Amino acid sequence: MDILGPKLGPMIFQFPSFDRWKFPKQESFFAVLTPFLKKLPTDHKFVIEIRNKIWLDAKFADVLRQHNVALALTDTSFMPRPWELKQKFDLVTADFTYVRWLGDRKGNEKQTMWGQNCG
Repeated sequence: MDILGPKLGPMIFQFPSFDRWKFPKQESFFAVLTPFLKKLPTDHKFVIEIRNKIWLDAKFADVLRQHNVALALTDTSFMPRPWELKQKFDLVTADFTYVRWLGDRKGNEKQTMWGQNCG
């Protein structure tokens, strides 16, 4: 990604919702995530987005904070929203913030032509 030079922004790792067979508990995910985060270059900005609702907690934020990796703050219909999470833990995990304004994607696509072939 270095070929983008000064145009390179934060790089996001968007993880799916892992089932209990892949990672039975949050600590199992941390056992894989933490060594990965340690290997990331410190001269770039990184973001993590997860889809396991119960993992969005202070422990997860602390792991990201230790590596200056931002928690993706998402506005989606299927995940807790930042204003709901901020009551439970500090959402600031890096020296920058990354926000994804997705909203109700399926509802939005019903009202627009984005999801249709316009040709």
